[in-house]
Amino acid sequence: MRKYIVGFANAYDQPKFRYHAYTEDRHWNGWECPYFTQEERDRFLSQFHESNETKPGEDPDTDELYEEFKSIEPRFYPEVGLNLYSFGSGYCWEPFKTMDMKLKSDNSNAEEI
Repeated sequence: MRKYIVGFANAYDQPKFRYHAYTEDRHWNGWECPYFTQEERDRFLSQFHESNETKPGEDPDTDELYEEFKSIEPRFYPEVGLNLYSFGSGYCWEPFKTMDMKLKSDNSNAEEI
């Protein structure tokens, strides 16, 4: 498992919507399948509606997706000694090299831990 940074398409222009995550180098339809710590999960959820340019209660589809993310339970990963939240399959996460630059598509810049 390696540390890296992920975000959705809006993270290209708005680095505050990039998140530190872990990867097992799994992909869903070519997209990243990140694992978040509690801290990054909470940061993602606190910014969720802003990143989707909505307010809670304004768009039922966004609210439903928020509730889906919020309901994800952590699982312990002994290789990193952490409880992590799997925010992968079904979403269009992209990797970034830093909080300011896109990661190479082959993940060669991810940090091995």
